[in-house]
This record gives sequence, structure tokens and C-alpha cells, in this order.
Amino acid sequence: ADRTVTEIAGVYELVSDESAVEVADGIVVSERNGFLENIDADLLIRASGRLAKEHPESSIRVTNYLGSSIEVGSTLVTIEPPVSIDSELEDLVRKSFSIQKFRSFDQDVEYGIRQLVDIGIKAISPAVNDPTTCVNCIHYLGVIIKELAGRDLTSKTAKDLVKHRISVKEPSFEQFVDDAFDQIYHFGRRDHVIVRTLIGVLAEIAASVADAERLKTLAREIAEMELSELGKPDGETAFETAEQRNYVRKSLVAFYRTVATRANAIGVPELAADY
Repeated sequence: ADRTVTEIAGVYELVSDESAVEVADGIVVSERNGFLENIDADLLIRASGRLAKEHPESSIRVTNYLGSSIEVGSTLVTIEPPVSIDSELEDLVRKSFSIQKFRSFDQDVEYGIRQLVDIGIKAISPAVNDPTTCVNCIHYLGVIIKELAGRDLTSKTAKDLVKHRISVKEPSFEQFVDDAFDQIYHFGRRDHVIVRTLIGVLAEIAASVADAERLKTLAREIAEMELSELGKPDGETAFETAEQRNYVRKSLVAFYRTVATRANAIGVPELAADY
């Protein structure tokens, strides 16, 4: 991409754009292309301290998740309420963001999830046809989501930054669950082994969840698979044989029993009754 952009600059002239406007007050944009690798909290806190001296009513809001694709001109932060800042402070804000050509594991939990999902999807492609590898990926994704299920998902960095009037954008538990399982289900939904494995892993996670909202998130993930037809004697499913349908049906029943049992255990009997 970088090479191609360089070629474009050498081959074509810029079009005059009279409608182009300057960056509005209170917005700092990127001067680089790449992925947001990490945030230097110390530098951003210094920037916030300088801002507070001149504009004590203003705070900084980071607008991208770690791992986000950033382009030249993409907004890095907004200052709320918006105020004009000098170029020195603007540069300090920019230096707080490490923008690299590739994503890394540094502070970026979603990157590890993304890699496992990509391996799993490739494994069940017709060209590779290796469902065992996909099953292994699903189990490892379960390990990650189970670990996240027991964590406060406001990061340590975010907690430090909020003390200095800086808010950052972070994934929710629901986003992590969607990232981990949605695409694998989409590509593997006609393979009863993949579907059964997904249901079993989500049941394993549900068995340890201590938060009612996170338990609901796991139940919604299963509901969105739209497997309700399995409960109908004459229902149409993606699975060819009665044996396959029965295996998936049993996994589904076991999942909802697990959710109901767990809901009772954490003191939410009304939620248990739903399942």
C-alpha cells in the first residue's frame, strides 16, 4: 500500500479542492498510516496536564480501539468541549500513539483473537479441509474468552488515564465474544462438529461466569445461531442426517441447562427461568 501511494504521488497531480476545510478545533489527526499498536499513557497524561492549565474544563477522548487501522487524517483524539491547541501540544498528543505497519500483541487482546479466528477459518476452507485445526482454535478461543469473562474489562491503562480526564475506547465483553465466534460460525455452520464444538465451548465459559449480563451475552450468541429449528420434528436444518441433528440438539439442551444452573448459582432465578 505504501509503495502504491508513493507511485500515485509520482504519477498524478492533486486535484484542487476548494471545499476542503481545516481540521476543526479540538481534533488531533494522524499524520501516518498504519495500525494503532499502543498508547503511551505517560505522554498522554503530560498532554492532558498541559491542556488542563489552559483549559481546565476540557478533557481528552481517544477515538480508536487498539489495533484499529489508522490513515493520514484519521482522528486520534477529540477534546471536549473543543478548544484550539498549539502545535507543540498537538505533537505531544500524536507522539502518544504508536502507529505501525502491523498489529502486535502489545496491549491488543483482540489481535490474538483475530489470529486464531483466521487460522480456524482457513482450516475449514475447501482448499485446506482441516476441521480438527478449527476445533483446536475454537477451544483456544474459549480459553481466552473464559479468562476475559472473569476480568474487569476496563484496562489498567484506562483506569490510570481517566484520573487525568482522558477516556479511551475499549472493547466490551460482547465485542470479544462476537470477535471470537461469529465468523467461525458463519463459515462452519454447515459442519455439525464445528457447531457442536462452539456450543460446548460457550457452555464451558457460561459455567464459570459470575455476571448476569455476561451470561446473557453468551446466551444471545447461541440464539443468534438460529438453531431453533432443531427443536421441531419436521424443522429444516443445515445438517443432513438425523444423527447430526440429534448431536447438535443435545449440545444445545446442555448449553441452556448450564446457563440456567449458573443463573441460579449467581442469584438470578428469573434469568434461569428464561432458559
